[in-house]
Amino acid sequence: MWLIFVFVTLASADWTIVNNQNDVYGGHVDNTSIVDGGHTDTWQECQAIAANHSIKAFTWHDKNQGSFANVCWLRKDGAWNLVAEDGHISGYFGNPPAPPGQTFDCPMRKFAYEHGMELLPRMKGFSSLYYALNLNDPQCFIPPPEDVKIIPSANGFK
Repeated sequence: MWLIFVFVTLASADWTIVNNQNDVYGGHVDNTSIVDGGHTDTWQECQAIAANHSIKAFTWHDKNQGSFANVCWLRKDGAWNLVAEDGHISGYFGNPPAPPGQTFDCPMRKFAYEHGMELLPRMKGFSSLYYALNLNDPQCFIPPPEDVKIIPSANGFK
């Protein structure tokens, strides 16, 4: 008698979500770089629209953004050029690309942090290393472990 086991893995979406950061700043809907995702009540709905269309990046404008209130714009070109701006939530599926000019620096800082956590696991989130490497900077952001308190960077990340 043969038993067949089928394992189904439902991977939760690995999105990088950043608060008060705008990935479409100064842009406009052109259906090449930026696509209008419509109006949504929450950033999670905007994220779902991006995921349903296989688009890696989105920015949602909250209800206090005047004529842009609750607007969901999607980055069809996959660009990740964050600008600090209150009332915006941006997300990127997978690992966000390094900003222009940081093709080595940012990935190296992320590697140093991961390596440091492996060397000293007793440090848990290793917040001192996280902030020493300036990983709360929106241009080289990685979400901190749960035990690391978010502190604004010099570049305005909130």
